Amino acid sequence: MAMDPLAQVMDHCPEVVRKAGIECLLNDRSAYGECLQFFKQIVKKHKSPINEKYLLEMAFFIAGYDNITEAYEVLSSHSKVDPYRSNPLIVGYCGLLAYLLWKEVEEAMEDRESEEKSLRHAKTALSHFEELNQLDTREANIEMFVHKHAELLVFFDKKSEALELLLSYREKNPDQINPNRYVCQHLRVHQPGDVALRVQQLGLLQRIDPSCPEVVEMVELGLNKGSSNLCERLLEVLVAYIDYPCNGTEDKPWQLLKQLQEKWP
Repeated sequence: MAMDPLAQVMDHCPEVVRKAGIECLLNDRSAYGECLQFFKQIVKKHKSPINEKYLLEMAFFIAGYDNITEAYEVLSSHSKVDPYRSNPLIVGYCGLLAYLLWKEVEEAMEDRESEEKSLRHAKTALSHFEELNQLDTREANIEMFVHKHAELLVFFDKKSEALELLLSYREKNPDQINPNRYVCQHLRVHQPGDVALRVQQLGLLQRIDPSCPEVVEMVELGLNKGSSNLCERLLEVLVAYIDYPCNGTEDKPWQLLKQLQEKWP
């Protein structure tokens, strides 16, 4: 009965009620069930749409109690209605939670029933990520979602689509390290024989971070399968890499430098 007046207060003092619920969850694990019902009542009785951060906070706490299914149900029930259906964070985290359910079943795969359940979660996660891809995400950080989306596309044997997704995201964030790194990682695993493309993409990453470990990979690839025209570029990036104190003590870069000088004196 105590929930009703508190739920009514939510319209006037939402921050107070939210913090009270969080403190309960943090300090009394035995009260988890009551707190969860409390949050649900808050959401149900609130006259106007609940702020996205309240929904996400509730989902995070539920997931923190190892109840990913419940956390997913909380978010997914809102992701189908306005204004949440166009909210990239709500949709993206729905995809992430479904992804976690997929990974959970994958790791404990036992029988055909588990395989079917795993496939169902994977399809659900992919559906959310594809929906996210149609939204305006300019004001949201969706890097984590894009990475998981690409992984799912690979799982469904859509490697070329995964690469297109990663390249598209990188084009929107050309000066950020991770979008460039994701492209390089994908090519390393799924297109190892496309040396020219790999060296090109590694070069883009190197221009952002000349000290990144991928420089060694780039030089090795160019040294083994590149042409003499590439020598000057490889030498340039390797010397810049070694010039960083954190890299100069490694043996591998110096070995590569010696090989470069021997191959193209």
